[in-house]
Amino acid sequence: IHLEAAAVVTRGDRFILRTYSPRDTLGGGVVLDPRPPRAAMRSAAGLERFRRMDTSSADAALTVFVEGAQGAGLPRSSLVSRAGLSYPEAERAAERLVSSGVATLVGDTLVSTRVRDELALRLIALLQAHHQANPLAGGMPREEARERAFRRASVAIFEAVLEDLVTAGRLVARDRLALEGHHVSLSPEEARAQRELEQVYLDANLTPPDLAAASADAGVSPGVATRVVALLVRNRVLVKIDTLLFHRASLDRLKAD
Repeated sequence: IHLEAAAVVTRGDRFILRTYSPRDTLGGGVVLDPRPPRAAMRSAAGLERFRRMDTSSADAALTVFVEGAQGAGLPRSSLVSRAGLSYPEAERAAERLVSSGVATLVGDTLVSTRVRDELALRLIALLQAHHQANPLAGGMPREEARERAFRRASVAIFEAVLEDLVTAGRLVARDRLALEGHHVSLSPEEARAQRELEQVYLDANLTPPDLAAASADAGVSPGVATRVVALLVRNRVLVKIDTLLFHRASLDRLKAD
């Protein structure tokens, strides 16, 4: 039912439907959810959702609300405004949902345990694919991972799932995210390129070449040079200052002088 104007209703309120003219009564009912999700209601899934909520059990309806919130989670305040519970009833209901394993609390937000587990698996799969496609990368940038795997989830829920995976020993989380046990894997060509490029920048001292010249001096293709130099910068062997790359040993000698 779409109303013409805002109305103050909550779960359990009764209503009557009437036409404008003639003023006939069409029917009536009970509010199951005053703020339903923007999903197809005229479907088998929509009908099943109504059936699960069409009960006197507040916990059954709250379970549907929490699951429907997905990664955004359901603020505990919604248990009052949306479910029609008093504040003490809402607190007790939240405790029951958590103790039964239906939901977990992230700050003041209820998150479906199933959804939280699904988000964790999605992040693991994303990192597995990233490691396979980028064997020289130390991991995926933290913000990129959040944007790709948790686009509709809050930052707090993203951090909570990260903490779960780190505690379980499945993830290493710093400025980049990587699966536990992941190591940079160099091909023979890349290993040679790493040695040659490092030597080029070490020999150049404080007058380093640009990347194109360095790759030519090292006898390395531009594509391989780009990947390997990024690894050397990440490992702090090379230091980027503006557009120039210096070997760290050269800068350390300069500081010592």
